[in-house]
Amino acid sequence: MKKRGTVIDSTALFYMHLFMCLAISITSYNQNISKALRYC
Repeated sequence: MKKRGTVIDSTALFYMHLFMCLAISITSYNQNISKALRYC
């Protein structure tokens, strides 16, 4: 990994993880909540 721009990359990955977690939880809300929380 590059040392330059580490804070920006980590923040972007954090928000990407948060967005994916939210999307998975919304799409899997009616199916299985525990399966959705497993990805968080």
